[in-house]
Amino acid sequence: MKATTLLRRQHREAERLFDEVMYGEAGRNEAVHALALELAAHAALEEQFLYPLLRESLPGAFFMSIEEHAMMKVALERLVQAPPGDEAFEAKVALLKRVVLEHVEEEENDIFPELEEGMSRDDLEALGQQLEEANARLRQGGFEPLLAENRRSAVAAARGDDLPAGASPAADAAG
Repeated sequence: MKATTLLRRQHREAERLFDEVMYGEAGRNEAVHALALELAAHAALEEQFLYPLLRESLPGAFFMSIEEHAMMKVALERLVQAPPGDEAFEAKVALLKRVVLEHVEEEENDIFPELEEGMSRDDLEALGQQLEEANARLRQGGFEPLLAENRRSAVAAARGDDLPAGASPAADAAG
């Protein structure tokens, strides 16, 4: 499967999980944890595999994406830590959803078409295979280790540090 196809599918799953968090029959805590795993794993995959490509070909998109991920990570952390009955729960979900959906729109309308134009189908398929394998490994540990890594990378992004490829526990799990 092409990398961009896999990432688009993950976007649709995140959208479904937002609805589950707000309107689903399952327990809210379970839905939040499923959303946290989806978003944290997806962010780790993009940062490890996609963003190094963006840095070279689309530096503006690279830096914007890093900042959007940093905002998403903070909002996700606040949602996961919300106590039962938190009066601001719906506001936290709404803000996280807004950040994620704006990021998804930029990726799907601007970044993915550029990647699909600039990479061969074989290269997109090979990248997709790498993403699938790394995704399976990342998800094995649940969302907590991914959120811990998210905290570190969000702080690094806030400081303006570069996101070096292969320099994180998530990268270790991905490789």
